[in-house]
Amino acid sequence: MVRAWLGVPVGLLNITLGGSPIESWMDEETLAAWPKALADLEPYRDDEVARTRSEESIAAMNRWYEDLRTRETEAQSEDLGHGTLTLPAFLKDADPRLTGFRGVIHLRRTVTLPAYAAGQSAALHLGAMVDSDETFVNGVKVGQSEHQYLSRDYMVPEGVLKAGCNEIDVRLVVEHGAGRVTPGKHMHLDMGDDSYNLDGTWTYSIGARTDADCPGEDFVRWKPLGLYNGMTATCAGYAARAALWYQGESNTGDVADDYGRMLAAMIGCWRKAWGQQRLPFLIVQLPVFSIDGVEDGGWALVRKHQWQAAKSIEDVAAVVTLDAGDWNDLHPWNKSVVADRLFAAAQRLVYGKDDAPRSPEPTGVRLADGRLTIAFDDGTGDCGLDTMDGAGPGEFELVWEDGSRHTVPARVEGNTVVIDVSWRRPAAVRYAWRNAPSHGLLCGSNGLPIPPFAESIA
Repeated sequence: MVRAWLGVPVGLLNITLGGSPIESWMDEETLAAWPKALADLEPYRDDEVARTRSEESIAAMNRWYEDLRTRETEAQSEDLGHGTLTLPAFLKDADPRLTGFRGVIHLRRTVTLPAYAAGQSAALHLGAMVDSDETFVNGVKVGQSEHQYLSRDYMVPEGVLKAGCNEIDVRLVVEHGAGRVTPGKHMHLDMGDDSYNLDGTWTYSIGARTDADCPGEDFVRWKPLGLYNGMTATCAGYAARAALWYQGESNTGDVADDYGRMLAAMIGCWRKAWGQQRLPFLIVQLPVFSIDGVEDGGWALVRKHQWQAAKSIEDVAAVVTLDAGDWNDLHPWNKSVVADRLFAAAQRLVYGKDDAPRSPEPTGVRLADGRLTIAFDDGTGDCGLDTMDGAGPGEFELVWEDGSRHTVPARVEGNTVVIDVSWRRPAAVRYAWRNAPSHGLLCGSNGLPIPPFAESIA
């Protein structure tokens, strides 16, 4: 987008690794403010020790998988359990006998195809699964995925499908007792303009059981300093106009409330490394996600700190992405909308285009005569509030001094949101303050969503 707009070549330095905590992206001088992080690093300062720990953890994972293969081979003539499941679903919800199941389970479905399908290629879409799978159609392996964060989209080559009954067999390995075919993901087989629905009844049979969780990998590269030393520092000599920062999921736990301080320190660290004290940062605020999350406020806190960084640190902007993803997928499917908003932010912050659109944000909260009024502005003087789904404004709640809270209806009046408060005086009002807010999300007339917020009531 920048290239098309400016008419010049634009390069990107891809300095990324999924799942990383912010502590891994700072240098040692910066991390001195977090002694615990440096203490966690101590066992890994010796290269040989770090290498050994990593290799041993991977070897333990491989042994777990090898043991499972052996168990499956030895149990081929046994019936370890079978039944039917309505998928997509958590295995334990589809059949209580699978609660806590670890091991190999085969999921099977027959799809009946017309004569024209014989020999044709097709696309098989099975959503997402926990944890790894190998998938077969009529005995031919069509794909495999190693972890839950990959979408099971497999091409069925020519010559595999036939007229009549076709058998789909998914060999699913469940590592930690929380197996699933992710709810909310549509399963289907597509061939040309025709799509065959695979949601519904599947049969299953257990291939192998184990009582032990699969060991986890010791991700040395995610340790404090790891990615800064391994990736950032090696690229800091390149010329750069701005940094795009998309991170935060791994800091939504116990350290969520300290994320703002960490983010500010990390930005300062990178600016020093690049020798640019005004290096612009464009931050992607966390999207929605809840299927594996605890509703403890961590996601909301990280979003708050990401937005506040844009308000308190010079040459920083943030974009809202609440509508870009799904509650059941850590990775937003609508990546183009994230790019659109980053482009607008870059136009404004990096290239000085003052009229580039931005999200409306709250500018004041007033409680009088039983009406709580929240004013919004997007820099134009008339942000034209609306909701993204056409329903009434949702996701508002009042909070009292004792910490109790209550979800309340709201309405739009011009550039304000009004909430009727006819009972005791609240201490604060919160909007979209949960992992995956979705109902009546507010936006401006420019279509950009409003960021989550928590505002005190004076």
